[in-house]
This record gives sequence, structure tokens and C-alpha cells, in this order.
Amino acid sequence: MDIVIIGTGNVAHVLARLAMQAGHRILQVAGRDIEKARSLAMTCGAQARKGFAGLAIADLYIMAVSDTAIPKLAARIRLSAGIIAHTAGSVSTAALAPCGVPHGVLWPLQSIRANLGRIPEIPWIVDGNDEHTRQSLTTFAGTLSGTVSRANDMQRRELHLAAVYTSNFINHLVAQAEGYCHDRGLDFELLRPILTETVNRISEVPAAQLQTGPAVRGDQATLRMHREMLKDRPEMLAVYRLLTRSIREARL
Repeated sequence: MDIVIIGTGNVAHVLARLAMQAGHRILQVAGRDIEKARSLAMTCGAQARKGFAGLAIADLYIMAVSDTAIPKLAARIRLSAGIIAHTAGSVSTAALAPCGVPHGVLWPLQSIRANLGRIPEIPWIVDGNDEHTRQSLTTFAGTLSGTVSRANDMQRRELHLAAVYTSNFINHLVAQAEGYCHDRGLDFELLRPILTETVNRISEVPAAQLQTGPAVRGDQATLRMHREMLKDRPEMLAVYRLLTRSIREARL
């Protein structure tokens, strides 16, 4: 397919790489910052364009921008052919209706950072304003990944919420543990094996069956000791209390 990428961030970079590897052609990269657009365009032999008017004729336009920018850009972009899709999990398919062509969603259900170099396994979640569009986007996504699913607006919002728990919240908890170790002069690297083992286990067995620790055991002495140790870190203490209660209630 001939593709125009709208946006220059992490998702745009990864999408461009995957599309090129699959044999698609990137015609144009459009963005507010022409230098960023040029940088991405150079990696895929495409034209760089500042702004979002006068886009090239293409089979597929991929709007890889922030969630809040999607409705604003859709109000400014008018197309005469092709399909346009955004890459957000929590934004409605209908947000792209003003563009005037078949429209849908190509959402990578993954935490994506272009500067990491490697591209992780990415499940793609697809939707469209009609069955032909859904099928076209499903076929395209299948050239990028072996895991492609369809989900409507509500299902994507629910998956997005679950993804926040699975990725963002866990990352934040680990970041708090890193900060705690740093402040106490402890080597956080000693905790990496248990972190790795936790992730490996929940990839094989439902997480609810794997919970360990003082909360699930009802070890009140250890729980009291931990709360005392966190008195000088009220935010961590609040999280500790909340998660301890949640773990205990889940076992009842």
C-alpha cells in the first residue's frame, strides 16, 4: 500500500519501520515540526511536509498523533480517496468522519518507544466505519503482526483501561521501588530477577493464582512493620495500604 504518515512521534516511527519491512511504501510524513518530519521521512525515503494540507494521494493515511490532537486534525484534513485511521485506543472511530473518506482505527496495544531500537511484539486492534474498511485495515495490520483483533469503541476503551493497569501502573510501582532503594542506599539490581520472574509467571498462569507476599498470607506483623517503615513516604504508604487491602479482599 502507498501510505502517508501523519505525526512524527514514537508510534509514527515504529509504524514506518514495520510498514517498510512489510513491503509498503511511505510516500509522505506530515507533521507540525518540519525537522522532525524530515528526520522520519529520511529513514523511509519519503517526502516531508510541514502541516496537514495538500497531502499526497495514498491508499492509507495513518494519523499517529496524541489522543487530544485527533479531533482537531480531523476537522482540518479533507481527503478525496483512500482510508484514514488513527492509532489511539480510547478515541472513537467516528472522530475521523470529518475527513470525508472511509475511516477507522489501527491501535498498537503496546507501550512503544522508538528510541529503544528493538520493536516488541505488537497486537494490533482494528476497527472501521464499515465492513470493507474493517477488512482492509485487518489485512494491512496482518502484514505488520501475527496478532490482529477487532474491537469496537467501547471494547477499545476497556482494553485501554486494562492496559493502563498492566503497563503504566506497574511501571510506576517499579519506579517507586527504584527511588526507595536509591534513597536507602540499596542496590535495585538485586530486585531485577524477581521482577523478571513475576512477568514470566503471569505470561503462563493467570495472575490471580500467583499472588504471594504478606498481604495474601495475612502476615499482620510484617504488614505493620512495612507501614512503619513508610511513614516518611506518605504517597508510597497510601499505595501500600490500598494494594494490601485490595489483595486481602480478592482472597476472601
